[in-house]
Amino acid sequence: MKTYLIVCVLSLGCSAYSAEIKGKVVSATSGEPLTRVHVSVLERKLSAVTGEDGGFKISDVPPGKFTLQVAAVGYRLVNTSFEVSAVGADKEFSITLVPETLRRTEVVDVKGDVFHGDNQAIPSQLTLTPQELKASATVLANDPFRAMQSLPGVAPPENDDFFGEFNVLGVPFGFVGIYVDDVVVPQPFHTVPLNDAASLSMFSTETIQEMSLMEVAYPVRYADDSGAALAIRTREGSRTRPHFTITAGMADSEFLGEGGLGSSGKGSWLVSGRRSYLNYLVRNRIGDPTTDVSFEDGDIKLNYDLTPRQGLSLYALMGHTDVNHTEPGSTANTFATGNNDLDLVRLGWRFAVTPKLLLDSNAGYIRQRFSINNTFDVPLNTDYYGEWEGGTRATWNWSKGSTMEAGYTVRRLRDSGYLQFFNFSETQPTLGGLSNDTGIRQSGFAQQSTSLFGSRVHLMAGLRWDQMDQIDFHPVTPQVSAAWQVASRTQLQFGYGRYAQFPEFQALASACTFPVTIDIHEPEELVRRSDQYSAAIEYRLSENTRVRVEGFDRENKDIIGSIARTPASCPAIKPDPNLTPFTLKDNSRGMQLILQRRSANRLSGWIGYTLAYSRQLFLLETTPTTFSNFFTPTPADQRHTVNAFAMYRLTPTISLSGKMVYGSGVPLSSIDVVAGTIVGPGHTIFGPYQRLDLRCDKAWAFPRWKMTLHIEGLNMTNHDNPRLIGSTFDPLTGRVIAVTERGLPITPTAGVTFEF
Repeated sequence: MKTYLIVCVLSLGCSAYSAEIKGKVVSATSGEPLTRVHVSVLERKLSAVTGEDGGFKISDVPPGKFTLQVAAVGYRLVNTSFEVSAVGADKEFSITLVPETLRRTEVVDVKGDVFHGDNQAIPSQLTLTPQELKASATVLANDPFRAMQSLPGVAPPENDDFFGEFNVLGVPFGFVGIYVDDVVVPQPFHTVPLNDAASLSMFSTETIQEMSLMEVAYPVRYADDSGAALAIRTREGSRTRPHFTITAGMADSEFLGEGGLGSSGKGSWLVSGRRSYLNYLVRNRIGDPTTDVSFEDGDIKLNYDLTPRQGLSLYALMGHTDVNHTEPGSTANTFATGNNDLDLVRLGWRFAVTPKLLLDSNAGYIRQRFSINNTFDVPLNTDYYGEWEGGTRATWNWSKGSTMEAGYTVRRLRDSGYLQFFNFSETQPTLGGLSNDTGIRQSGFAQQSTSLFGSRVHLMAGLRWDQMDQIDFHPVTPQVSAAWQVASRTQLQFGYGRYAQFPEFQALASACTFPVTIDIHEPEELVRRSDQYSAAIEYRLSENTRVRVEGFDRENKDIIGSIARTPASCPAIKPDPNLTPFTLKDNSRGMQLILQRRSANRLSGWIGYTLAYSRQLFLLETTPTTFSNFFTPTPADQRHTVNAFAMYRLTPTISLSGKMVYGSGVPLSSIDVVAGTIVGPGHTIFGPYQRLDLRCDKAWAFPRWKMTLHIEGLNMTNHDNPRLIGSTFDPLTGRVIAVTERGLPITPTAGVTFEF
């Protein structure tokens, strides 16, 4: 009896001194309360799961020192030390969870509207959150450019699963400008220029903070190209103790480390690296035993605050690709090996001159080179591209709701390369595609953003100026857009922009390479001009759900100039009014419907349908002196496109996601040929495209580390999406027929990530 009383007294005493642990868990990116998050006191094996309001409560925690662990699949593990004193005081916590692909922070970083970001006046802007980027990039490739293919209005080029590039609303990838931390990067891919090759971006989702695709009528700040703009923001490392992530998959392995720089917390470092073993996929799933593909890439980012108002950053990206191809009976003109290299270095300086004036300057260097060799290791095709870049941008918040931006960039470009073909009837190979030149490219812009009438109206207008040494034409292009909140849940959006895109520098560097013995006056492409229009209505079903309907129109034409070359000189290309009747024109127009929900809880994703007509003007010589013209489909003319993506956190440790893309097909030929004669526009469609990818992530949290298993199935419907290698003419039918290779079959993949 005495023993029983002693036990009761001790139990009552412990209960009297036990504490209650409670708090709230929110997302660092949106401030939204997070449900289905596992919260535990590690030393006592006590736990709870957050509710709809993000709150949790754990009772009967005795006095002592403990660790509170907060874990959810897709988010970084948080361990917080705390102590319950002998007086039995309760503890309350406010926990901020950060997605796995963002730097660790203890503050909520909410940037503007959940869909439109900081500037609602930017029309047709689609962004990917870190969670969306990770879930849609595929376990196999972990390629953020593959994630872009899931966005509404976006499709793989020629329906080819093997390329990371994409078409946007009927515009080929060659007219999409890529900005990496404000530096234009022409081709950031692992690839070699072959019809049956593949490409993979040199970025990993682990190092990207944000990707924003501006499909039409985009700001002049991003108007280097005439089709669309993709802005990529690389992320900083966490300013905490070192944090490491190791991922092993079926196609590559990846390492990432990050942490604080210095003891005062003024800086951070981030280092990552990837190495592939794609041979499994190429040999076993694609069925090509003759090809070996491998790559490695890595990047580093350093940030340091010189003063509270000044900071420096250094970003470097390096990538290398090797392709080996063995073919029986190969000749001197047969591809055997290939390699590709990219080096990018950017140094940035930010200076807050005043609380309302910010200067952002950068200097950069880019080097890209590739080589394709035959079985004797002799180059068949090689090219080197390099540039030095420097620029500055000023942002002045001169009054409430009004911001002025102005910037200037200068780039020194260099390109050299050649092709060679071995003709066995000659002693020397035939050279072609020669390029060897340098040039200065300059750009300047100014744009004003203003909010009026209590932020019910958002306006943006800007002008841009461009210059190139090899072209005697300096286009000045405008852009204006507006967003009008006509009702509490309804917004109208309008946009117009004129854009000018110079030819690729390799083409300009080739123009004056061949020596001539007499004066030659010949036509050259001067600039591609595009007038773009956008009108949309957006209705908010809730704070996190929207329906958007948009109509768009691009009117493009290639302005042609001429160049008079002599053996001693090669002046810049000038506009030539005599060539105006032969100006090439094309357009892409249509409409888009998007239903989207963006939330850190429950179902998140979108479904989009795009109807687009992409046509070009074709000139047909009917007689030696007369021409007729008609509009014919472009190679990017896919009439119907459906893009869908969804992700759902089923439990604190399991998340499900999937994406689906459907395309009605692109033309096999832009023209219709019968018996060698062009008879009209092309109508042959190269088959529909269909792709369904499903993914499951399962996480296990341990006291000091976390493991996540990724299981994925690619092309789960096993739809035949053949790769278009080229086309040939059938003299029996008088029609163009496709030359294809096998596409991606059902491909199961898996990977595992260790975070510590």
